[in-house]
Amino acid sequence: MAAKNNQPSLETLFELPEDYLRGPQPEALRPGLIEAVDRKTKQDRLLKFWPKTGTAADEELRDLWRHERLQVDRIMSYPGADEVFAGVVAMIETSGTFCIVHEPGSMPLEGKLRTAPKRFWMRNLSVPANRVVLWQNLGRLAKALGILHSHGLLHGRIDSYAVFTEGAQEADSVGGITSYITRLRKKVLTATLQASLEGRNYCPRS
Repeated sequence: MAAKNNQPSLETLFELPEDYLRGPQPEALRPGLIEAVDRKTKQDRLLKFWPKTGTAADEELRDLWRHERLQVDRIMSYPGADEVFAGVVAMIETSGTFCIVHEPGSMPLEGKLRTAPKRFWMRNLSVPANRVVLWQNLGRLAKALGILHSHGLLHGRIDSYAVFTEGAQEADSVGGITSYITRLRKKVLTATLQASLEGRNYCPRS
């Protein structure tokens, strides 16, 4: 089924600044990160988005997107999940992107480190107190992964795009992890895109 051509653009739904926290890298399936203001509610938001490819792969991406939106609700209903997973306000498809709308405050570590000064505590892990915070929050990451695994779900790459932080120098300032959907099963999508470009079909394992 062809994609709808009457979807609004990201710019129609949100007021966007001129600069990204991090620009998208489509060839690596890296999302773009940008702060925004919802035009309807006037609330601050953080957007994590994947540009559409303009190829047949978009339909397969859309099917995965719809399926995994359901998984978000499933995961977030688990006791304690809201303590270790980054809050998701909405998951939307626009005319040019697949987008996750996050609550403001925390952001992917990639965006935080891009603007953090040299004396930022995460850049100074030789300080024992900073390492204590780091290890405490690695425990939070482990808890998040445990929740995923308890539901029989596999996670994608755990990196500076998947880990959210508020950046404060205190326990639990790092360790929130984006919910299962936000990684979009990168390995699956990479294979899907490659198969589409090569004119083949790709069927991910269930």
